[in-house]
Amino acid sequence: MIKFVLFDFANTLVYKPDVFKIFQNFILATYKKDLTLEQIKKTHDNLRESIVFPDKTTEEFYLGFNENVLKELGIDQASKTELQKLFRDLRELKWKAYEDTWVLKDFGLPKAVLSNWDECLEQFVNELTPYNFVFTMGSFSTGFSKPDLRFYQTALDKILGSHDINVDNILMIGDSPHLDIDPAKNIGMHAALIDREGQFSKYPGIIIDSLEKLPELINKINEIT
Repeated sequence: MIKFVLFDFANTLVYKPDVFKIFQNFILATYKKDLTLEQIKKTHDNLRESIVFPDKTTEEFYLGFNENVLKELGIDQASKTELQKLFRDLRELKWKAYEDTWVLKDFGLPKAVLSNWDECLEQFVNELTPYNFVFTMGSFSTGFSKPDLRFYQTALDKILGSHDINVDNILMIGDSPHLDIDPAKNIGMHAALIDREGQFSKYPGIIIDSLEKLPELINKINEIT
């Protein structure tokens, strides 16, 4: 039976609108290459699924990450000045909560946020998704980043130390198989992928396309277990 739910933050509860539009406009203006949003998003997300994130994502990390995205898109001549402009354009975008996060307002189970994020995680959670999370835990504060199982073990120890539940009473919700779902399952939790755009339609695990489906999913898991 599910008694506690963990949520990833970026691209699970919140997102930056127009990220891929920024990439698209930058590529067209700088390199005269017209790519579709779908091409850019697929390349970006596939790369995200294949790398190890540091405990704190710095400007240098994102310069390198964005450079690799561009290379995968066939652009291998990006200068540091160009990469810094792309970084600034993306950084200026504001985070916004997904509309379906409203379901967490009166959510009946204790819940927490786990994220690869810097020291500002709790501030962003309180501002954008103020839904009475038991705790927020970021990679910067723990010294481990997803998908490192030590990150998940730290969260598990925190939960088991204050709640009378077992690891299989916990459900993890995230948008990344690599960072969220697979490690949560490896440590013994239930896990479900939130895939609002059908990017991971072939993923063999549990998938929901909206947080509005979460209560129904929990009921189904409880019926089985």
